[in-house]
Amino acid sequence: MYKISLKKLGMLCLALVGGTLSLGQNNLVVVQTRRVETTNIDEFVRRESTYWKEIAKKAIEDNKLSGWSLWQRVDGFDLHQEHNFLFAGTV
Repeated sequence: MYKISLKKLGMLCLALVGGTLSLGQNNLVVVQTRRVETTNIDEFVRRESTYWKEIAKKAIEDNKLSGWSLWQRVDGFDLHQEHNFLFAGTV
């Protein structure tokens, strides 16, 4: 799991899309956000880094995904009411 600021998140998304376009591949970057309460963050990270990480690895091995990552938002405007986690998957 990575921790990222909102500004860096925007740069990451641009880099992912730009990198995909420059390689001439027809990949699609899928971004999903989640709002996890502070009291549930440890359990959420544990589940994502054990169970769902293995699911993603299997999908990558089966060529259903080409990449998957989990990012935690650590600063920015309205952090306590908006999403604080982001998944990025490349199909």
